Amino acid sequence: MEKAISSEFTRFIIILGAGTIALAAITAKLISKVRGTFKPYQKSTLLYLLCALIFFGIIALTAHPSLMSASISALVLFQAYFLLLGSAHLYFMTGTLKWSGDNKAFLLELLFTILVSLLGSIAFVLVYHLINKNGFEYLMAGSIVFFLVPFFFYESFKKAVDIPPKIVKAWFYPVNQEVEEPEDSKMKNLKVISFEFRKTPEDPITTNFRAKAPTDMEFGELFYFFINDYNERNPNSKVQFTDSAGKPYGWVFYKKDSWYSVITKYIDADKTIFNNQIKENDVIICNRSLV
Repeated sequence: MEKAISSEFTRFIIILGAGTIALAAITAKLISKVRGTFKPYQKSTLLYLLCALIFFGIIALTAHPSLMSASISALVLFQAYFLLLGSAHLYFMTGTLKWSGDNKAFLLELLFTILVSLLGSIAFVLVYHLINKNGFEYLMAGSIVFFLVPFFFYESFKKAVDIPPKIVKAWFYPVNQEVEEPEDSKMKNLKVISFEFRKTPEDPITTNFRAKAPTDMEFGELFYFFINDYNERNPNSKVQFTDSAGKPYGWVFYKKDSWYSVITKYIDADKTIFNNQIKENDVIICNRSLV
């Protein structure tokens, strides 16, 4: 009589089981260390693992030859299932396991999620191997990697949200202050860039202005001379830099994003064009701030 489980398969299960037991012991010890004791959480944690075993094993039943013959379709189904199961795990783990759900629990949740996936792998592979002899149990079990995706996605999102917003220093036109003309040494190495802004706060149209930017000139100084030069040349369409009370607006500058950009690159008005890493043909958005 042919054995239901080959010696190679048995070794795989034994190795995976040993690793799972070791990880379970480490997780329990770590919970005890962080929470003081594991005993109050033991019953709920074991019950959770039992339920996970069932959900991992039950999907493997769909691998029966009478239900599914196309391997690619089965693989996609398993990947989608474990992605959803991972999302459900994230919700129920933080909602039902009292040792989980706070800032101290990241490592606990990570180890426990890996533990669930390892334990579930055993259940999945066993059931699959028993009902389907096509030898694809290991390949299909690789879909369990998708079970981990929601956890890492959620944790990455939390870390991103926790990053404090960058404090951007506004630049103010130096009203009633004398600014010296730039030295000749600063007027070398010119780059052609663009400013984009509204001439007045009420202006519905954003205008693009071309300007030559010396790499050794501070950005705020460049913008100051640009405003003065433009207003002298266009007395009937001046750039408004003060409010009705004569108080200067604050200005915030940043590079115009490319379609693939995910980070806003702000410009420090006190730094030079070179130190702001402004390149030829860069477009700088200039917004009046509410401060």
